Amino acid sequence: MLKKFLCFCFSLVLFGCVSASDPVKVSESVRVEDNPHTGLKTYRTGLASINNNILSGTYMLRRSSSTTGSSEISINQLYFSVSTAEWMFLNAAYSEGRSFPLTQIARQVIGCGQYGCTLQEDVAINLTLEQVREFAVRGFVVQLTGNRGRRVVTIPSTFFKGFLDGANLTLDAV
Repeated sequence: MLKKFLCFCFSLVLFGCVSASDPVKVSESVRVEDNPHTGLKTYRTGLASINNNILSGTYMLRRSSSTTGSSEISINQLYFSVSTAEWMFLNAAYSEGRSFPLTQIARQVIGCGQYGCTLQEDVAINLTLEQVREFAVRGFVVQLTGNRGRRVVTIPSTFFKGFLDGANLTLDAV
């Protein structure tokens, strides 16, 4: 486990995190994966850092789309990798009175030492393209909630603007 944690830290130092407040940097961080066999196209931002003195971790936005005939099926997911000293058992997400579908991806112990363990919970929130566009205008403040805790994460509008630009999507609805 310690080896896994050290590899994670090394990769953050080597590759760094994208600055969520700089839409150009976010746009430049977007990577496109095009699978000609399945017809699936995926756009993914680089990792942005969460560090608000209570919670640490990263987040990123991914859009996967597939075209079948004349229709396009797509999904947008905002991923969070949250590090804490105690399990929160994240299972819900809320913002301004709205509930967002939250998918639990993984829970793992990153490493333990003399003063306790570092735990990681990975979750994702599904967003519509309209919501991504909305957050590109006003930002997104979300409360991640679990059976044993809750934390608020603020994501600036510039992060979503950079994603839309990097994925060649317009801010306005088409």
